[in-house]
Formats: sequence, C-alpha cells, structure tokens
Amino acid sequence: MKALLCTLLLGLGILGLCSCAEQSEPESAAETTAAVTTVTTKAATTSAAAVTTTEPLPESRIEKDMQLRADADSVVPWGCTVELENRSDEKREYTRKCRILNAETGRECQIREGYADETAKRFGIQPEETAELNLNWAEHYGDLASGKYLLQLILEESEDEDPLVCETEITVTAEGYVPVLSIAPEDVKNTGVTLTIDNQTDVGRSYVYVYRLYDETGGQHRELLRMFDQEAQLNANNYAAPGETLKLTFKWSDTYGDLPDGSYRLEIEMLADGEEVGKTYHADFKIG
Repeated sequence: MKALLCTLLLGLGILGLCSCAEQSEPESAAETTAAVTTVTTKAATTSAAAVTTTEPLPESRIEKDMQLRADADSVVPWGCTVELENRSDEKREYTRKCRILNAETGRECQIREGYADETAKRFGIQPEETAELNLNWAEHYGDLASGKYLLQLILEESEDEDPLVCETEITVTAEGYVPVLSIAPEDVKNTGVTLTIDNQTDVGRSYVYVYRLYDETGGQHRELLRMFDQEAQLNANNYAAPGETLKLTFKWSDTYGDLPDGSYRLEIEMLADGEEVGKTYHADFKIG
C-alpha cells in the first residue's frame, strides 16, 4: 500500500512540474518582446539625435577675407547663385558645399534623414578673383520654408574642429510671392515695436489697418489684443509698392499697457493689388 501511495505522489509531482514548465514559456516570450521593444526605442532615439541642430560656429571659424554675396533674385527654396570674392593676398581654396542656418538662432537647419555626407571636391581662387557658384542644398536640407537664413560656404573641413566658412544672409520665399515680415531686436520695446515689411517684386500690397498681438510664451497662443491702427490710416503709410520696404510702428502702452518679458507674435493682414480678400502674415519677437 505504501509503495502504491508513493507511486501516485511521484506521478502527481511530475505532472505539476510539466504544468509549471508550460506556464513559464509565455513569461519568457514576454521578456524577449520587451527587450526587442527597448532596442527599437533606442534606435529611434539615435536616429533623431543624428539630425539635431548644431551649435553656432565661433567667430574665429568665419573667414572675413572671403566675401560671399547671394543674388537675391536667384534664391529659391532649394538653392541660389552666389559670388565668392577672394580679398586676401594669396590663393585660397573652397568647396561647393554649404550650410544653412536659421538667421535668428544661428543654428543649422535640420538635415534630411538618410543624408550621407561626402568629402567635397576642392577648388582654387586667386587673389582679387571672383567666382560665380550655383548652389543646391535640396539633398542636404530639402526645400526651405519662407524666412531669413545664413548661407555658409564651406572653405575647409576638419575632423578635429568646426569647418572654416564664409557667409551671407538670404531670404527664402517658399510658396508664391509673399511679403517677408520681421522685427529687429533693436526695434522692440515693452511699449511697442516697429515692423519691417519687405514686399515681393510681383505686385503692391496694402496693410489692412487691424493688427493682432499674441502671447507665445511657454508654447501658448493667447490673443492679448486686436487693435485698429489709426496711425497708419491717418498717415497713409500702409502701402508697399512692388519690391519696396515698408516700416510700421505699433504702440499698445496707452490702450493695453507695457508687455512683460516673454515671447510674442504680431499678426497683420495685407491686401495685394487686384485681390479682394487679404492674407494674414506674422512676425515673432521677444522682450527681455
């Protein structure tokens, strides 16, 4: 009888071990899946880091003796024509590679995913010589959005330090012909700002008197005021001819008060010659 009881207990023990083994397999599979997911997440993070914008170049890496000038009429979202002048007293070398930086922040624009950098061919330029170059940055950055940029032509590359460049500012119009609005830091006060409107060369455009001010601090988009610009109407300074620069001064201290430190956006409407409906444009600025 004891022998029979031991045999039964042994059989039950074996069945229990089999049952535990079957239940442990899904846990092992779950651990394997989690590990794969973690690796995938790290790979995605690495890819994103590869296109993170770079720090601005130190002034010592911007060559002043090599003058770069862009033909404003040739600038399109994917390239432009520039003139490179050697103002030094010796022969210099340069490449046809360029860097595009945001003019406001000084940081490089985002590089297209999958772009493979290559060693650039070098060219020579004699003292007092001027070379005309057709630059295309479509493969490197893609088409640029409308705005102001710093175009840097790479003269020398090094594995140990930043490239040596010369630079010039360009203005890109991405879609059709639109005016470019900007507010220079020296034109910003707590009481108001001066807006610069660089109109395109296609048609004249009129400012439609009403402007809106938004608080953009901390990523918000909160309207602070919507004002009728009586000064622009009374002084008749609301029309920009083709290719003309128009400056408008906005003051809100009397009706709204002084603005605290923060990030802001000024929006206006402009009506192009021959159109019946105005289009909204904006310029961002900071206080403090």
